[in-house]
Amino acid sequence: MARRFFIPDDANVIDLDGDDDDEKILHEVEMVIDLTSDDDGHRPFPNPALLLNPQRGENLILHNGFYIHIGDHVEVVPVADSLEAQFLRVTTIGGGFIRGLPLTRARRLNGMLHKKRNEVCLIIDTAHGDLRLEEEQATVNVPLQHVVKPRDLIYTNAHYPAHKNRLAEGESVLPAEENGRLVCRWKYKRVWLNLNKRQEGKPSKESALFHLGAEDVTDPKYRVSDRKRYHNWRRDSIEETLGVWASNPNGRGQRYSFGDLFCGAGGASSGGRRAGLDVRMGCDKDKAACNTYEANFPLTELLEMDINTVLTSGAFGRLPKLDIVHLSPPCQTLSPAHTRVGRNDQENDAALFAVHDIVPQARARVFTMEETFGIMAQKHEEFFRKLIQCFTVWNYSVRWTVVDLRNWGVPMRRLRFLMIVSCPGEPLPEFPKNTHAENGADGLKPWVTYDNSHVVLLNDILQPQFPRWNPNIVLSRTITCAGTQGGKAGDYHHDGKRKWTCRELATLASFPTNYRFTGQITAQKRQIGNVFPLRLPMERIDQARRRQAPVQAMVVDVDDDGNNIIVIDDDDDDDVIMLG
Repeated sequence: MARRFFIPDDANVIDLDGDDDDEKILHEVEMVIDLTSDDDGHRPFPNPALLLNPQRGENLILHNGFYIHIGDHVEVVPVADSLEAQFLRVTTIGGGFIRGLPLTRARRLNGMLHKKRNEVCLIIDTAHGDLRLEEEQATVNVPLQHVVKPRDLIYTNAHYPAHKNRLAEGESVLPAEENGRLVCRWKYKRVWLNLNKRQEGKPSKESALFHLGAEDVTDPKYRVSDRKRYHNWRRDSIEETLGVWASNPNGRGQRYSFGDLFCGAGGASSGGRRAGLDVRMGCDKDKAACNTYEANFPLTELLEMDINTVLTSGAFGRLPKLDIVHLSPPCQTLSPAHTRVGRNDQENDAALFAVHDIVPQARARVFTMEETFGIMAQKHEEFFRKLIQCFTVWNYSVRWTVVDLRNWGVPMRRLRFLMIVSCPGEPLPEFPKNTHAENGADGLKPWVTYDNSHVVLLNDILQPQFPRWNPNIVLSRTITCAGTQGGKAGDYHHDGKRKWTCRELATLASFPTNYRFTGQITAQKRQIGNVFPLRLPMERIDQARRRQAPVQAMVVDVDDDGNNIIVIDDDDDDDVIMLG
């Protein structure tokens, strides 16, 4: 039986009801992120003229009494399209312009990074289908007359405050900011669906904030090996964490530990188990959901308590360090369906930002997180940016996007905000590639639909007659905590005689057909509506390791086809001591 910890019966329970598929907010969200399909089949080939490297021109130039060389850093008039970048790493000089990689002050990211004086972030803007190298795509042109002065700038993957720009005795803040050394520890990457959308100023499809790694730092004085960063954060070594690989050259038998916070009925845990993860822990306040979770994960430690109690209970200390932790905090206040103040709004908001305290206790190698896509709406911008900072303050790298789950094989239109987060010294995985597309475009599988071969396992009360509808379509509405609303095709069984059964709803939400639900019908529908299925984002991590001792590299495979391989260089070529 699961080890289960209870909260008092009179404790407040977070209300998880809510429908986040409200069309009214789509336009607002589309102002900040591209919601169109990744595989729409209409990606134009970039203009060939834009793919050519510009003429290199001069290696240096005299401007306003100082020389500018290739590789120098200069302060420039802010570049509006690059987050008001004020600095440039020069890559090309000629024709009255300089060209280079833009950098902006950390405070220009509006809270996603701590606002530290003279800390800057490299801006990398790219587009799918652009054949140029990533750094070439990211460069910008600045007229020579917009160059202000040279600046001293270093790149380091050491954690703040190492190498920070310290004030000299008696020095005031303003001169230090205007002339002091700049320090870059981060790069902010934005990815557009295609080059045309980037040129037209449309929102990007995906974004990521990377803490610099050892491979990003050329000067050994400022470089820390990723092995050390990993060890200082996880408080163990990569060899200790993955020792089983060293004795198993085939790379089989390793099971990565998985924790599911705000687990509900166990949608993410179910996906993790199907992906071969060792589900060690679940946590939720909803008693009915915990009953279902315990029925399906009887050997897992189940915490029936609010997240603050988890943080004070020492739960993470009772388990070996988890490799992967999934987070699905309550989302009512951020949902498009949230139109009036609720009694649990403050508690739900507090649960979201408890992430800040979860991270240093769990110290997971990778966090995954899902939320309502409404968090990307402009009115929730402050919540969104503070959520990102909950990870970056601990030097985690973060990747985020909004995914239409139809493209991952879920037979309903459901937009979800997703994040993948990796700890210091750990590579940041890519999102899984789409497996499905409308009508099977681009050689992918067609969207999964409901069809009349589905076996009804539970009877439901007959409803008033509704019009019959074609079952060979994707459900146009999200399954919510109320099940379905009734009245529109897809909200009820295609024969028009009844609503969906709980078993049908669970299957449509991608639960296995043998997944057990407990409680009354209303409670079961709430559990199903709150589910987020974890669909292989970390199915195989560290699939192969070099067999030499000590282990020198780690290979991360995040693609079901085995195509996307990220290698961490674990060279131990420095003696820099990590801070933090």
